[in-house]
Order: sequence, then C-alpha cells, then structure tokens
Amino acid sequence: MEDEFYNLTVKGNDLKTYVRRFQELAVLCPTVVPNSEKIMKVFIGGLPRSIEGNVTALKPQTLEEAITITQRLMDQVIKHNSMQGINDHKRKFDDRRTFTNNKNYHNNRNNNNSNNDHHQQQNRRQEIVKAYAATPTENH
Repeated sequence: MEDEFYNLTVKGNDLKTYVRRFQELAVLCPTVVPNSEKIMKVFIGGLPRSIEGNVTALKPQTLEEAITITQRLMDQVIKHNSMQGINDHKRKFDDRRTFTNNKNYHNNRNNNNSNNDHHQQQNRRQEIVKAYAATPTENH
C-alpha cells in the first residue's frame, strides 16, 4: 500500500479519482506521511507535469488548498485542450474542403496567377506600342 501511495498519479484528466484514492491512502497509512509538508510533496508529485510546477509555485498551506488549486488548474487545462480540439477540427475541415471539393485548387490558383502575369505583360506591350505609334516622326 505504501508503494501505491508514493506511485499514485493522475490518470488523464481524472483528478477526482486521484484525490479520492490519495485521501484514502493517507488515512490508511498515517505513518507514511508524518507531516503536512510531506503529504503535500507526495500529492503534488502525483500531478501532471503541466500543472505540478504551478501548484508548487503557489505554495498551498493545506492539502485542501492544494486540491482546490489543482482543480482550478486542471479545469483550465481541460478548457484549453477542448478549445484546441475545436480549432484543430476547424482547420482540418477547411483543409479537407479545399482538397476534396477542388483537387486542383492550388494548381488553379497558380495558373490564375500565371494568367494574370501574362495579361499584364500583354497590356504593357500594347501600351508601349501605342506610345510609339502616337509619337510623331521627324521628316528629313
């Protein structure tokens, strides 16, 4: 049981299960964690690395305070990840639409740019020809 206590970690985003089991083990093995400082170290050590440092930096005084801080941080992580999922989904949808509805989209765009360049060059030539045609010639 002592090994389980020291090796207990949060699985995924399931903080409730971690907290419940941690508290159970703390009650069942009171000699394993002789003081609140030690229990805090073990609790924070089982948190995901993404929030472990933040909880430590906030220096909670009690286990309950550490749990509250951890819950807030985990909620932020979950919210951030869900927003990332929405943004990733949008990007994938746009990419799929581009490639499935118009397989030559990028080629067509490049061809259009080439065609535009060609027309611009023709227009310049015509303007130059008009300029030469409009210039009066000298009679010798």
